[in-house]
Amino acid sequence: MVALIAWAAHGSWKRTGELRERLTAIQFQSFQIADHLQQTVLELNNLVLRYGVYQETSDWARFGLTSTNLDRWIDEQRPILSTEKEKTDP
Repeated sequence: MVALIAWAAHGSWKRTGELRERLTAIQFQSFQIADHLQQTVLELNNLVLRYGVYQETSDWARFGLTSTNLDRWIDEQRPILSTEKEKTDP
């Protein structure tokens, strides 16, 4: 009986460690996604402000390209998001 309990405890301990590693990787990936999104939105904000001040068409073109790239990137990230709330369309 003691051997059975020890075997079950060992199996549970091993699975717990594997789950902890997996959760940490998923959390890290979620933080990377959030960081990239935040940086890109800030870049878009700066481009709009620059365009508003200087009226340079190159800023507006860069805004359009960056916005399109962000939209594409979001679509690529959707399958790897971890919660249903994150996966739903805005």
